[in-house]
Amino acid sequence: MDGEYFLKRFVCTVVLFVISINFIIFIPRRIFLLIGWDGLGVVSFLLVIYFQNSKSLCGGIVTCLSNRMGDVFLIISLVVVGSCGTWSFWSINLRFQMQYVFLFLVCFGAFTKSAQFPFCSWLPMAIAAPTPVSALVHSSTLVTAGVYLLIRFSNVLVFSRFLLNFIIVRSCVTIVIARFRAIQHWDAKKIVALSTLRQLGFMVFCISVGIPDLAFYHLCIHAIFKALIFMCVGVFIHCFETQDLRKIGGIVGCLPYVSFIFIRAQISLAGFPFLSGYFSKDLIVEGALDNSFNYVAYLLVIIRIFCTS
Repeated sequence: MDGEYFLKRFVCTVVLFVISINFIIFIPRRIFLLIGWDGLGVVSFLLVIYFQNSKSLCGGIVTCLSNRMGDVFLIISLVVVGSCGTWSFWSINLRFQMQYVFLFLVCFGAFTKSAQFPFCSWLPMAIAAPTPVSALVHSSTLVTAGVYLLIRFSNVLVFSRFLLNFIIVRSCVTIVIARFRAIQHWDAKKIVALSTLRQLGFMVFCISVGIPDLAFYHLCIHAIFKALIFMCVGVFIHCFETQDLRKIGGIVGCLPYVSFIFIRAQISLAGFPFLSGYFSKDLIVEGALDNSFNYVAYLLVIIRIFCTS
């Protein structure tokens, strides 16, 4: 992005984005969670429309409206939990009458932020942002905020078996949709974004089967190699001046070092033995199969592994 006229504005907006995600992570009070959650939606809209063309504006509007829905769910949950007389994560008595309403609101708010079905349309459209923003948004910040929220409430979700089964079905549908949509596209950044969507469904599945610690581990591992993949794709797009995979060829000869890094990140994503993705997926399969689920859930575990490789 060297030579960009609005580079200072871009850097300031990215800093605001990082500050918003820090509000969600480090401050265990619900009012600050809402501030950080709302900040992510607003700042992501500003980043997606950075190039100020029709494609960016369309993607920004869809992203903003989808995240507004998540904000509404979170605000309503804030009103529901206000009857407990506290804003803290750790001081809530969830044995009250509206606990299931509260949990459903939290889950739907997380679904909108992490692009789970039926709110999965905005994630591929957010690639209209600059590639550094895509690496930040699609790897470790905006899309993982919903997963992180579910991890924070994972000790409460076990109260509702129906809700866990509901989350399992949603994550399964998300993975299948992302898998088949990726087959139909030639846009390099959109394919990587759909790969992120599959991994998000995989993390949500981990939470629903009772292994949130492994979901957080996979979230951290995924943030590293997915950001690396996005930056390598950005280099390819800058070199060939196109995002169409049909017009990109001879990468190893033109960019051998970047190609090696890209292949290394891809095989880690696929779960190649003794790389980071292999250890996270292996532990997740072992932990999921050790839980007391039916044979349908066992089959879904295996299908998810193949669909997210």
